[in-house]
Amino acid sequence: MTEPLQNPGTARVPDLELAFLALRESEERYRSLVEILPDLLVIQVEGRIVYINPAGVRLLGAGSADQVLGRTVYEFVHPDFVEVVRRRNEQLYARGKQVPLLKERLLRCDGTTVDAEVIATPFHYQGQQAVQIVARDLSARRQAEKDYQESELRFRQLADIIPQVFFLSDRSSGRVLYVSPAYERIWGRSCESLYADPDSWLEAVHPDDQDLVRRAIGNGRASGVYEAEYRVLRPDGSVRWVWDRAFELKTELGVPYRLAGIAVDITERRLAEEGLMRIQRLLLEAEQLGEIGSWEWEIPSNRVYWSAQVTRLLGLSPETTKPSVELFFRHVPAEDLEHVSNLRQRLLRGEAPFSYEHRIVRPSGEVRVAMGRVEVQVDSAGRPYRAIGVVQDVTERRRAEAERQRLLESERQGRARLQALSRRLVQLQEQERRSIARELHDEIGQLLTGLKLLLESAGQGSGDLAGRLQEAQAVLNDLMSRVRTLSMNLRPAMLDDLGLLPALLWLIQRYQAQTAIQVTLVHTGLEERLPADVETTAYRITQEALTNVARHARTQHARVTLRALPGRLLLTVEDEGAGFDPERAHAAASSGLNGMRERALLLGGSLSIDSTPDRGTTLRVELPVPEASQASKARNEA
Repeated sequence: MTEPLQNPGTARVPDLELAFLALRESEERYRSLVEILPDLLVIQVEGRIVYINPAGVRLLGAGSADQVLGRTVYEFVHPDFVEVVRRRNEQLYARGKQVPLLKERLLRCDGTTVDAEVIATPFHYQGQQAVQIVARDLSARRQAEKDYQESELRFRQLADIIPQVFFLSDRSSGRVLYVSPAYERIWGRSCESLYADPDSWLEAVHPDDQDLVRRAIGNGRASGVYEAEYRVLRPDGSVRWVWDRAFELKTELGVPYRLAGIAVDITERRLAEEGLMRIQRLLLEAEQLGEIGSWEWEIPSNRVYWSAQVTRLLGLSPETTKPSVELFFRHVPAEDLEHVSNLRQRLLRGEAPFSYEHRIVRPSGEVRVAMGRVEVQVDSAGRPYRAIGVVQDVTERRRAEAERQRLLESERQGRARLQALSRRLVQLQEQERRSIARELHDEIGQLLTGLKLLLESAGQGSGDLAGRLQEAQAVLNDLMSRVRTLSMNLRPAMLDDLGLLPALLWLIQRYQAQTAIQVTLVHTGLEERLPADVETTAYRITQEALTNVARHARTQHARVTLRALPGRLLLTVEDEGAGFDPERAHAAASSGLNGMRERALLLGGSLSIDSTPDRGTTLRVELPVPEASQASKARNEA
């Protein structure tokens, strides 16, 4: 088959349609772009506006495009700029190409003005020579520039008056762009010197802090944040402490381009901190020396802080102990628990300050005495929120006070015993004097009178002279015996001449003859003589004890034991008689017990009595005995 013939002219119709459609599509894209353009766009043909986009309608303050279309562009140009715009249009038509950007002032429909950047470009519009004019509102930019200038002014005013150093530098070159005047006050160097040499601030850093600052700078380059605390040596030789912090400023793409920072003079703070640390060290030393601890209780949170000294008071380790109210109460003895709980309630009621004292039981069972004082802080509503106190271990003080009271009481009792002994001594002296006087008057006096009469009778030569002389001799012998007995009762000579043991043997022998009470004497270590005062005291106590046995014991047997040991003499007098109440007997001055006790105490010894009614009595005496040389010296002096 043969193909139909085609007319060569008909082959161009589809191509023209496609071209027309493409042109139409391009115009629609152009119009769409123009419609959404944020800047004013107008098309001028033969001096009049034939098109304006929505942004242009808004910029000129028109209600719609109809208020603008058909009018000349000069109607929307401020009179001061009409001539400039006219010359630009002439150049535009003469050259047939775009003219440079021009800043104009446009007139809006309501008579107000707006500054704009305008550019005009010749082109063909719907087959005609036309001009496309694009104008950008400069109001926002001008306002932004104004705001920036005002902001920079405020920044400089603020930076110039703040006491801290503010600085800004270029990240890449290190050039200082700005430093506040406070730099001169803190560094003691001019700002111009820093602008001229950006590293001059580092030269002023104290030599001991140079490495620290350089490490901080290195870390800052890696992390973007620099921070350091160091000393600055000023030209006058003074030293200032500085806290310095800087950080990078980055572009929208995250590229560092600036370094901004601040430097603060912290000298006063550091001095205050050092002073506080010094005070804390002194306080810690004072706490340790005085065994004083401090504590703090945050009442709402029930959190507790206490110093190491409080932990030691509780008998715990400061390194492993976590303070708490419950832990403290576990160390309060049951007897003091109610008292300490009442103190806690007083705190919660705000009844402070006050002092307190209570006991503490350590884990070892040791009991300590704590004394302290507490203050309370209240909020605006008067509710206690913090208690602060100090506590001291006063155990040794209380023991010393108790010992002091004991010594005072012992002294008081000693004075009372001394007074009683003095009275007893006076009574004994008077009693002894009466006994001697009675002995001299009643017996020795009568014997002397009889002897006198016998001698007178013999002198007259009457009667039996030999018989009278024999009778006188008998009276004289009796008189001598009585005088010897009286002397022995006062102080046996054998005690001084022969010693304690012979004197006691004579005393017991005579005692048995007078009382019919059998006395057993047991002794060891009495081969050597003792000091005279020890022998006298032992003799008199034995004598008084046996006298009390004869008077009160109602027994037929007693036992005396003497043991001389190195440095001491032990004396025991025992009976199995009636016994008595030692306390009541001690209060009775006539019992002789006080005298025996005082004799022992005068030598630094002791005397104790063990007695129960109907179960006998045991008297124990311990007397200190000096060394042999001292004993010999004491005997010689006696």
